[in-house]
Amino acid sequence: MRHPSIALRRLGRAALLLAAVALPAGEAAAQQQPAPGQAAPGQTVPPADAAAPSKVVPQTGPEFRRAVTLGRQIYAIDGAAALASAALRRNGIDPQAGGIVGWVTEPAENGILVRFVRRGSQGPEAAYDVTVDAGGGAPILTRRDGAPLTPDQAGQFAAAQLALGRLDQPCSKTYRPVVFRDPGTRNWRVYALATSTEPGVFMVGGHYRFLVSPDGGRILSGGRLPPPSCLAGEKATEGHRAVAVMVSEPVSAIPTELHVFLSLRQDLPLIVLTADGKHWLVAQGTIATVKE
Repeated sequence: MRHPSIALRRLGRAALLLAAVALPAGEAAAQQQPAPGQAAPGQTVPPADAAAPSKVVPQTGPEFRRAVTLGRQIYAIDGAAALASAALRRNGIDPQAGGIVGWVTEPAENGILVRFVRRGSQGPEAAYDVTVDAGGGAPILTRRDGAPLTPDQAGQFAAAQLALGRLDQPCSKTYRPVVFRDPGTRNWRVYALATSTEPGVFMVGGHYRFLVSPDGGRILSGGRLPPPSCLAGEKATEGHRAVAVMVSEPVSAIPTELHVFLSLRQDLPLIVLTADGKHWLVAQGTIATVKE
């Protein structure tokens, strides 16, 4: 059996470790039915001389539930916006040519509504609505032709535009905004997610989080999130798909909502190493400790 390879990917000045553990395709397929003593799919098989396999203990405390809830919400909204954008292109609509400058999202009866926004003579206005079905149905596209934004939509759009204008030392030419109400307040949580244009490459560093006032006119707190470098990961290396990604977390004592989001978005388990030496497993929208 060939030993798993470790792939390092660094963009800019990368001070933190990011390791993608990759297995040859045959070995990866073999993990679908693990033999006794082997790890389940998505986990690294421990070396033969290991004293005991790692114990994975799910965490359900309030701080973990909050990180999981926020991470899943980021994932749902970001995914809906991506599907809605694809629906525009399938219908022959060029967002740039159509003057679309962004979008807002809100819950719909059967999923998430993505409203694409353009600049009108009276300010931001609706151009198209795309409802993304939570059950996996085809997105529904509707022309809006200048319909006014609701007050909440106007505040959300303003919050996103304000935050996107405050990205100091960005790691990407393109950032995707995700905006929703901060739980328990009327403020907006704005995430600016760095994107990569290289196939199979995703950004681990370079993301931002802001807290913005309800009217979208004032940043209350926030900025760039750890790690401090433009760190990127690869879903495959030398033709072998990654089965897990290891990343250091220098600030938070537990994995954050961004770790939950990245694991879901890339469909990869993350092994998060915090500054106190603890190992955490983030996979399928959950957080667990890893005890040796």
